[in-house]
Amino acid sequence: MEKIHGIISINKPFGITSTQVVREIKRSSRQKKVGHSGTLDPTAEGVLPICIGQGTRVVENIMEFKKEYIGTIRLGISTDTFDSMGTILKISNVDSISKKIIEENLKIFYGEIKQTPPMFSALKNKGKRLYDIARSGNSIQLTPRNVSVSKIKLIEWRPPNAKILVQCSKGFYMRSLAEDLGKILNVGAHLNYLVRKSVGPFKINESISLEDAIESFKENTWDKYLLNPDFALGKIPSTILDEINENKIKTGQTIFLTLPLEKHKLGDQIKAYGHKGNFVGILSKISENGTWKPDKVFTSNQ
Repeated sequence: MEKIHGIISINKPFGITSTQVVREIKRSSRQKKVGHSGTLDPTAEGVLPICIGQGTRVVENIMEFKKEYIGTIRLGISTDTFDSMGTILKISNVDSISKKIIEENLKIFYGEIKQTPPMFSALKNKGKRLYDIARSGNSIQLTPRNVSVSKIKLIEWRPPNAKILVQCSKGFYMRSLAEDLGKILNVGAHLNYLVRKSVGPFKINESISLEDAIESFKENTWDKYLLNPDFALGKIPSTILDEINENKIKTGQTIFLTLPLEKHKLGDQIKAYGHKGNFVGILSKISENGTWKPDKVFTSNQ
């Protein structure tokens, strides 16, 4: 099969890991470079951008996007994994919990906050996955991390289940939100259901099923789902290069660009397109006089 470069937004189904999705896409597409841009738990479903070929070069950019989740938190039962798959640790009565109480306490999680990730997670400590450490019966002291929540809203309260919408930065765990909310309300809680609605410009209603993606590679119709790598660069400013500068960028050389790009600060990035409209790469400004260097180069012959 020909080389494929770009991103396919998958609506990950419940019950499989993000790594399994990558494995299936890699097998069916017969491409060497395939990766995802942010783990979704096996018990979660929703948007999982899969990067292929040169598309893997924008994984870091995708990970920086805000995410939107809708999760159902089951109050009154806490588990060791903070979700429905774990061992039950505590069962409590939730008769005293009202919609107003939940809404008031959700305000605690708005803005710039510190959050401790779950012990059962794909994060690493000294090269080992936390879930491997946890499954071996060991535990370590986890350091709270800085995360940001730009929106948090109680959508529905049907005791004992609270459906909550969250818009957040990378590194935020909905399972930790459930655990922390349960502690604050003194009844315990776990995340019972989770769907990721969006990752930046990648939306769930524009994503395809894993089955459809696999079928598209079999039928050689994958191009109708493939997004160009520059789709993952959001609102980064762009410029069109003449043929001379385009060739310089493709060979890793620096170039000089005039106004209006002189207004950019050192370190700022732009998207660069060739004289025929093809996406060439991501450039960074390295001098006040308007010198730019290629950070990542995208060419069709790699």
